[in-house]
Amino acid sequence: MEAFRRRGTAFLARMTPSESTLLGTLAGELAELVQPLRSQDDEWLPDPAIQRLFPDTYRDDAEASTEFRHFTQADQATNKAEAAQAVIADIQNADGGWVTVTPDHVTAWLTTLTNLRLVLAARLGIVNEDDASRLAKLPRHDPRATTVAVFDWCGWMLQLLVDAVAAA
Repeated sequence: MEAFRRRGTAFLARMTPSESTLLGTLAGELAELVQPLRSQDDEWLPDPAIQRLFPDTYRDDAEASTEFRHFTQADQATNKAEAAQAVIADIQNADGGWVTVTPDHVTAWLTTLTNLRLVLAARLGIVNEDDASRLAKLPRHDPRATTVAVFDWCGWMLQLLVDAVAAA
């Protein structure tokens, strides 16, 4: 992937077909992951990735956190799913590998890349920077190495977009 470049008010990045496919697949899986939570009536799921995406608001008050989640979770899940769908749409509309992120989709990209990193961190057991540093040193044959590489790649893309937006 080439770094995001500003063109007018939009940001463009060139992605290989495999990068586009990977990001589109991950964004689709993220949208599917939060889909059941889009209804206020659904129970809280004890999935570490879900817990990372929707952390307790009141860490010392489980009842208050549950009540807050009841009133906010559906909207938050909808926002996360819609952001992921915006990223997918941008990838699908790529022209010759160039993905265009319009100003109204920048937040969706930042949100989705952050959410993907949160999910991957939960799946890898990353709680702090020491965990990430330790996993970054895994040998290539370790089954977690590919997931760590995707985690790092999402972070790299996130940083490239943040840098491009900050320079604009």
